[in-house]
Amino acid sequence: GTAVDSGTEVTITISTGPADSGANPDVAIRIDYSPAKNEVFYLTVTVSDESGLTMPINNAQRLKSAGSENFVVTGSGPGVVQIFFDNILIREYKVNFNTGEVH
Repeated sequence: GTAVDSGTEVTITISTGPADSGANPDVAIRIDYSPAKNEVFYLTVTVSDESGLTMPINNAQRLKSAGSENFVVTGSGPGVVQIFFDNILIREYKVNFNTGEVH
């Protein structure tokens, strides 16, 4: 610490913790396999956000009987996450990657 003379004006700042890292929250999306037409199907997930289009899962084999999976996606700003089974669009989510909101 620092010693000061009696009567010296001192300003004290109380911190609420470390500054925000600026990282966007992870967004968890549950992928329900029940719409799959076949027991064995191929899952593709695309993410479109301020950075462009990515395909974090591309034609990965899945089993309908497994039920579902939770998929964590990251991005920046407003975006869209699309879920495809056997190259057919099954579900589309509007996501705000800044806040973590999913619609």
